[in-house]
Amino acid sequence: MLPLFQRYFPVLIFISLVLILTLIHGALKPIFIVENSTIPILMSEKIEKTNKSDKHKNQDSVQSARKKLEEAKEKYRTLQSKANKTKADKENEARLLKEIKHWKKKADETGETHWRKGK
Repeated sequence: MLPLFQRYFPVLIFISLVLILTLIHGALKPIFIVENSTIPILMSEKIEKTNKSDKHKNQDSVQSARKKLEEAKEKYRTLQSKANKTKADKENEARLLKEIKHWKKKADETGETHWRKGK
């Protein structure tokens, strides 16, 4: 009877070759464990990292601006559909267009790059 190492040596060689070839061809992706989690996440699913030269914007303010933009658009649509507009209605319509442009700018804003800040 052969020793344990000699018996399983060809199997170990085969498995190691298969692993090396699949890693070379990119079939397997390295995984990492998120803190306080037992679920492995593939590197391709990892959240994109940002650095100080990227543009940063508070996502809560973006959501708030989008909400206000939709409200302003709805008010504008109701005012625009009104027949027989008075002078005040036309002024309100112009004000709402300006407000829509303002909230659109705020919603689409990506923020400043931090490395330019404070020079």
